Amino acid sequence: MIISDLRQIFSVNNISPLMNSHTSCPVPMLVDSETVSLLFSSRDSQQRARVFQLNYNLMTHRVNDVVKTPVLDVGPPSFFDDDGVYPSCVVTEGDTMWLYYMGRSNRVAPFYNMAIGIAQHDQQSGEFKKVFSGPVLGQNINDPWMVSTPWVTRAGSEWIMIYLSGLGWSENFETSTYRLKIATSPNGLDWTTSERFIQAFESVENVAKPCLIETDTGWYMLFSYIAEQGGQYQLGYLHSESPHNWDECEIHPIMVEGEGDEREVAMYAYPTVFQCENRLHIVMSSADLGKTAMYCATLTRSE
Repeated sequence: MIISDLRQIFSVNNISPLMNSHTSCPVPMLVDSETVSLLFSSRDSQQRARVFQLNYNLMTHRVNDVVKTPVLDVGPPSFFDDDGVYPSCVVTEGDTMWLYYMGRSNRVAPFYNMAIGIAQHDQQSGEFKKVFSGPVLGQNINDPWMVSTPWVTRAGSEWIMIYLSGLGWSENFETSTYRLKIATSPNGLDWTTSERFIQAFESVENVAKPCLIETDTGWYMLFSYIAEQGGQYQLGYLHSESPHNWDECEIHPIMVEGEGDEREVAMYAYPTVFQCENRLHIVMSSADLGKTAMYCATLTRSE
């Protein structure tokens, strides 16, 4: 896959008390043939993240209607999302939009926990209302630490979630490690997990923020990963005939079109792909957890 027409579309630098920095984890919702609404997380001065929203015109490349009040706020003290909320994916069922989001709760530094919540879009207010006060997926017998960055899709009558599961910390507790797993559900709320990680990622580190797209040649999974120890985030993809089976797939780096050449994408993370007018687009954050900016580009399949 190749990225072209790459544009920085938005950055946050003390826009408001609650939008002090960061544009993390952008999630698109198509408005019309030219406009996409983007959910993203920004942090206040205490580093607590909330979900905000803006509209981006794919033709003029202009940002409009930045909502400076949260469309999803943090939870009460000691709840699973009291130190931050981040959008991960939107699933539409009829006239209802469900937002799967990540909730963060800090522990004694540097430790923290992440769990997965669900919220429903309220058309009147434009906000997302939490369906439950607790997570739909959190620590369990198969995921003893954090679960995060879910992508949820329907495959027939079954719901599938690809999500990050924490593996642990380095000996000096400076870095953590995590890879992707698959959970299934009959209704999008009650999830069955497994101890198995997706085997395709055994040779790489810190795989996060999966995104699935179905095409005429099968399924693609895009994600962020670190190819070698001590490296930085880059974007990659897998190609499979089934959304259930990724174990034997080969990791391919996503390339960015440059001045007469192509190079691996190593400055961006947390991708989400969407289709508009028969074209694929990708939105993503900078690899520093979105501190620098948010980006949008055109995505072309190379196979």
